[in-house]
Amino acid sequence: MRPDRAGVIVVLGRKWLGHEVIYAWPVGDAIPKITLEWLEGYAKSENKPLISIEHQLKAGEYTDMTATGFGPPAFVESVQKELRLEDVTAM
Repeated sequence: MRPDRAGVIVVLGRKWLGHEVIYAWPVGDAIPKITLEWLEGYAKSENKPLISIEHQLKAGEYTDMTATGFGPPAFVESVQKELRLEDVTAM
C-alpha cells in the first residue's frame, strides 16, 4: 500500500465518535477506484469502518474536503452529518 503506487495514505488505529476507524487520504484529488474498492473489502474483513477523503479543487488549489463513510448504515450517516473539515485536518 505504498502511497506512490496506491494513490492513498492509510491511517489505522484512530477513533472517531467511539469507532476505531480506518482513514484513507488521497495522494492527489481522489483515491483511485481500484484502491478504494480494495480498502472497502479490507475494512469489511477487519470489521472496521472506513472514512475516505476526497479533495475539492478550485482554480488548481485545494479548497475543501469531502468525507465518505463505509461501514454500518448508522456510521455512514454519522459521517455525512457529523464529520467536519477540522475533524480530518486535526489528524
